Amino acid sequence: MIFTVAVARAIADGTVRRVYRRWSSPKVTAGSVQRSPSGMIRIDSVREVDPDGLTDADARAAGEESRSHLEKSFFGPRSNPTYLIEVSYLGADPRDALA
Repeated sequence: MIFTVAVARAIADGTVRRVYRRWSSPKVTAGSVQRSPSGMIRIDSVREVDPDGLTDADARAAGEESRSHLEKSFFGPRSNPTYLIEVSYLGADPRDALA
């Protein structure tokens, strides 16, 4: 899962529409859907970004307090690319109603 519980909740309530990840290659694709603790989240787009160009505003839009907090959340070596993943909330997981 690429979303923490807090970020999944923020995506569900509309306060977060993007996340950033440092990966050797993209682990998600645009159009895919991820199950999260808050429901279903669609990956709208995935693109590589320059991490040096990220701002505090970018970090806050991703649910982080500041750019430095965002950078601390990255795993993997700095030589790996950084990806901007835009997301949207689709609603509750329909499997929950069936359970």
